[in-house]
Amino acid sequence: GLLLVLFYRQYFSWIAALGMAVIFLYNPQMIIFKREVMSDIPFTALLVLNFILYLKLKSGNLKQILLLAVVMGFMLIVRPAGIVFVAAVVMDILLDVIRRKSGLKYSIVTAAVFILLPVLLYFIINSLVFKIPSGGSIRDYLLFYYSGDFIRIIPENLAHHIEVFRYLYVPQAGILNGFSLLLGSVMVATTLLGFVKRMLKGPEVIEWFFIFYVLMLLIFPNNDSAFRLMVPLGFLFLFYAVVGLKSVQLLHGISTGKKAVAIGILIMLLFMPGLISIARSGYKTLEGPQQKSSIEAFDYISKNIAHESVVVFAKPRALALYGGCCSMADPFTKDPTLFHRQIMDAKASYLLIHTWLTGEPMKRYSRVMQPRLTKLWENKESVLYRINPVNPSTHR
Repeated sequence: GLLLVLFYRQYFSWIAALGMAVIFLYNPQMIIFKREVMSDIPFTALLVLNFILYLKLKSGNLKQILLLAVVMGFMLIVRPAGIVFVAAVVMDILLDVIRRKSGLKYSIVTAAVFILLPVLLYFIINSLVFKIPSGGSIRDYLLFYYSGDFIRIIPENLAHHIEVFRYLYVPQAGILNGFSLLLGSVMVATTLLGFVKRMLKGPEVIEWFFIFYVLMLLIFPNNDSAFRLMVPLGFLFLFYAVVGLKSVQLLHGISTGKKAVAIGILIMLLFMPGLISIARSGYKTLEGPQQKSSIEAFDYISKNIAHESVVVFAKPRALALYGGCCSMADPFTKDPTLFHRQIMDAKASYLLIHTWLTGEPMKRYSRVMQPRLTKLWENKESVLYRINPVNPSTHR
């Protein structure tokens, strides 16, 4: 929360910054999300910290440059998607050279530090110190992109993510549902207006990160987790929405601070039914890696499956983290031949089928492969299969 206030304070008053942080953190959807075991929360916190450090970066200050590079490295460790921030910083430095705001030699050295040090830190921590098992391979995504399906998925992802963003500001508000529905549409419009205004003024590192991250979301082949993927953009959506609202000249006699307080109170009133509902159901364990059935699956795999073995699962990063094994995501293609080839190319030895996480293509594949599968373990939600070699005599 404090990091958000400090970030927003770079552009708005203290009152507006505090109100924006409260709106973002106490949104019912965000509170529900924060109750789950996810890497997106620490990733977002580190992202905000990176923005603050970069915006306060003084030219030629080696300590600040090294500190920022180290924090960027930790962000990469939490989620490799942090490479988008690295790309945004490099783009901003490149534009400073073009605008002649900084020297070429200094910019090259600074960009090199921001690229090499985070990647080096990521490699040392993940591969040498902790030897974290793989949670998937870039090959899975490359096969998807080469198939041409990403051209079809872009407009679908765009529509889906806009709806998810709008829903973030459409809380269940009883008799005020009409107002909350209108608020969601207004937020989308003002966010777009604020982004356009910032771009016309001159893009900075915030805009480059926003553009690169959105492009990544549009070509990402799996939009089942759209909300969690958009969380790192959530505070920027609100940032652009406020910039857009400031550009709309309404109620000239009222100060900006009073407008911010009034809008904040209105939004929190709309959030109240959702907050009350969360308080009443606080004892319930949410679905995810924290529920009993998931813990059972992770526990069995960690104790009975070799760390170097590859397990195919819909959530490879979670399985790699909690199961202690290598994992790859379910193939994204619907072509049965390509589907099987991707699994064989990854040298996968096991399939973990989940009742509702696993998609129909993988369930169909497991049915077709039954003659070559051996059921090792199951509970009420998951089944673990071993993939047997074509020649049983070679199996050990």
